[in-house]
Amino acid sequence: MLELSLVSIIWSLSFSLIGLYISPFVDPYLAVLIRIMCGILIFLPFVRKTSTQEVRQLMTVGACQFGLTYIFLYQAFQYITVIEVLLFSITTPIYIVLIHCFFERKFIIRPLIAALLAVIGAAIIRYQSISQSFIIGFCLMQAANFVFAFGQAYYRRTQQRSAKNYQSFFWFFAGAFIIVFPTWLMLGTLKFTPETNTILSLIYVGFLATGLGQYLWLQGATKVSAGTLSVMNNLLIPLGIVINLLFGSTIKMPVEFTIGSTIILLSLWVAKSPKKYQHN
Repeated sequence: MLELSLVSIIWSLSFSLIGLYISPFVDPYLAVLIRIMCGILIFLPFVRKTSTQEVRQLMTVGACQFGLTYIFLYQAFQYITVIEVLLFSITTPIYIVLIHCFFERKFIIRPLIAALLAVIGAAIIRYQSISQSFIIGFCLMQAANFVFAFGQAYYRRTQQRSAKNYQSFFWFFAGAFIIVFPTWLMLGTLKFTPETNTILSLIYVGFLATGLGQYLWLQGATKVSAGTLSVMNNLLIPLGIVINLLFGSTIKMPVEFTIGSTIILLSLWVAKSPKKYQHN
């Protein structure tokens, strides 16, 4: 629980840094590649011999949770605001429950109803100005949420708790690199404006939020129940919104935002599984 709480604080600042100082000045695919390279630099010195099966599992998690998640996330910043990115990440617990049910071969309709409520809430927030860019941004965030949830659930299911997990964590970033590097070559550019705030933000999100943050998050994920993990995924949302408002952002249409946000929060209550379906 301590690891998850600490990382939530670290990540809550990352959203504003990405939206204000990285996305406008750095190609999104290049920015993701830089984050992955920072993680590789941190854990490469600790890498030790690992079984082929474990390497495959770790690279699968990395490809999803670090690679695809970051690609979708950074693209979402091109279409919607920081606050909307934060708010729309609230569906991650729903996907964790759904994936957990899939692994346990159970079907629960509640998460599906919750997902529909989240979509309705998002529509209310921007009902007067729903545009193609808004829909694209929302869909990109749902894709990011799903692969991020899958990475956590898969890691929690396959990895044993170990005090020396850092010795194999390099393979997470190797898996992400295999996804991100070719994507940057095909779709990205060399756009990079070397502003001081941009460089400092890249260092923060690369070494602290990605390197240390992702490691601590996955270690914490193995120590709590699936239900607790799903709830902890949303701790950063109110923190991130408060931080973004402190940076000077404003909320357009506050009444609609309040109503839509309330419905999205209601979706989390609906998604909460009955005790008989909860597993540790």
